[in-house]
Amino acid sequence: MSYLHEWFQGSPDALERAYELAFKANELSPSLPLVCEALGNVLLFRRQYDEAVVAARRWIEIEPGNADAYANLAGALIVRGEPERVISLVDKAVRLNPFYPFYYVLYKGLASQAMERYEEALDAIKRSVAHNPDALHPHIHLAACLGLLGMKAPASEALAEVRRMVPDFSMTWVQTFLPYMRAVDLERLAEGLSIAGLTE
Repeated sequence: MSYLHEWFQGSPDALERAYELAFKANELSPSLPLVCEALGNVLLFRRQYDEAVVAARRWIEIEPGNADAYANLAGALIVRGEPERVISLVDKAVRLNPFYPFYYVLYKGLASQAMERYEEALDAIKRSVAHNPDALHPHIHLAACLGLLGMKAPASEALAEVRRMVPDFSMTWVQTFLPYMRAVDLERLAEGLSIAGLTE
């Protein structure tokens, strides 16, 4: 997980090192929940979508009472392009952990956005931003969602906050670190960010 975060920070070789270690951990302790989480996350960013979902489901099998396991699967399914299956998973996660972290409600927003229910998406994404104002991803999706709703001025403000957090934010950054499987999901995000003012 540390190497995965290094990759997010711009170390190009860190993702492969993260994969090597996660794969080795899986060989040593395949029934350890943290191994399922780490392997699934690394596989997702390597764009091995089916394998990532398998790892997420294995975590649920090992720990059926762990809220984060259901949220983890929800996140993987968003990226794999199955938003219609996400909201029920997040609802279950919330029932298991009513003191949930910001990304639970963000996943609901992303699922609604992928299904072009933008008003619902905006409500959920705004709640995610309020839950953790220092988290980057809610601000990215807030800018995109506001753009998709044609709210250019607030979208531009949201994009300015993203650029404050990541000065070199660009569509290349989006394509690298938001590994959507379906082209339509990436195109929708790009459209919203373009309306917000992202030009590259």
